[in-house]
Amino acid sequence: DFTSPNAIADTVNPKYADIRRRLQATSPAIAAVLPQTLDLRGGVQYARPGQRRQAIADLNNFAPRVGFAYSPARHWALRGGYGFFFTPQTGAPANDVIPGYQANTAVAGLSADRRPQISISNPFPDGLIPATGASQGLSTNVGAGITSWNLGNLVGYAQQWNLNIQRGLWRQTVVEAGYIGSHGVKLMGQDIQWNLPSRAIVELGPGVLNAVIDNPFYGAASPTTVLGRQATTTVRQMLLPYPQFTGFTSRNEHLYNSNYHALTLRFEQRMQRGLTFMASYTAGKSIDDGS
Repeated sequence: DFTSPNAIADTVNPKYADIRRRLQATSPAIAAVLPQTLDLRGGVQYARPGQRRQAIADLNNFAPRVGFAYSPARHWALRGGYGFFFTPQTGAPANDVIPGYQANTAVAGLSADRRPQISISNPFPDGLIPATGASQGLSTNVGAGITSWNLGNLVGYAQQWNLNIQRGLWRQTVVEAGYIGSHGVKLMGQDIQWNLPSRAIVELGPGVLNAVIDNPFYGAASPTTVLGRQATTTVRQMLLPYPQFTGFTSRNEHLYNSNYHALTLRFEQRMQRGLTFMASYTAGKSIDDGS
């Protein structure tokens, strides 16, 4: 979910307003680049009554195909075709764990003087960090990074077409010249990291972006997360599209396109006893932006 308000805003924004008010008195240049309030939106969306699909239904997947063959004169043939072909869809790999259903408990086995701090009878003296499941909704993993699948990904497709002309030279011999083309849309490709600063923010420079300020997520996010356990953070974190997360990644986004065009030439001669001689040549160009 990229747009729904995140419930943690009710806890974080009063703290952020106080931090910004203090900065206006002590570091007005830093306060000037910070937003008035943090627009805390987005997070992991789980199945719920009325929405239990892995993706929004794409209801216009109509795939027409048409072809023709025509002989304009003796020993000549003209053939062509056009069609829509939808790409196969794959789900999350088996080793992908949905945020909220995995929790890691760090254990320091030795003290500073190399003495054991744990025992077999009590390997987790501070307790285990529980998996929260879907109970926290959009606030799951706030203070850390999230990686999941975009519910809004639509089914990708390719338009394919071809046109070729054949000429029979002599008995059982034919030559052919053809054109093949395709155009892919909404193709599955690389993961996308959405939590990156804009060009305008980057141009503020490291002196501003790396400035250390009090962290409004300290005490509001889980203490097991980066933002939840650190009392300070950077200006850059506050200027990210999703400042409540250290990363906001969607898997295998359907954002990519492809184009292919080719000239094909073929010579074929059928001989005796099922033997065929064929020579072919293809000159093509493929353009792909990430699929």
